[in-house]
Amino acid sequence: MAEIEDNTDKVLQAHEIGRLRGVEALLVFVEGRMVMNVSVDKGDLRSSICHASHLTKTGDLSLEPGIDGIVGTNKNHAIYVEKGTGQHLTSVGHEDFIKNITEWGLKHGFTDASSIMGLIRHIRKHGTKAHPFARPAIDEGQQVADAIFKSEMDKAMAGL
Repeated sequence: MAEIEDNTDKVLQAHEIGRLRGVEALLVFVEGRMVMNVSVDKGDLRSSICHASHLTKTGDLSLEPGIDGIVGTNKNHAIYVEKGTGQHLTSVGHEDFIKNITEWGLKHGFTDASSIMGLIRHIRKHGTKAHPFARPAIDEGQQVADAIFKSEMDKAMAGL
């Protein structure tokens, strides 16, 4: 009688490797799309886009360990590029707006208080047009996620 070999541990390990590689590949994909979508601002925002991932003890929707990931930037002005600004500012967040526009202005040739205040007045009156870079990248990532995970899972299982 032929012996049956139990490869359950190998299959589970390959599955976990495929899942982890799938998350990493998806994060890299979204990061790349975000970088491509950024309108040029002397490269400051573009070069700040990065991703990170970490293992979790339990997944959000299951009892098994998971992996979380994030793609983004630490640049304060990113939200104004992504969403644009309205014509009128409220008092909520006003100080942050002034600070962020001042920092941005100093990096982009507005060298004195008068020119920065002119920029702020212009934005208050006219707002700024949105140049979405994150949302389109996330949407595209959602469209290709299944294919990315299938590819990484196939590679992991092929190694058995």
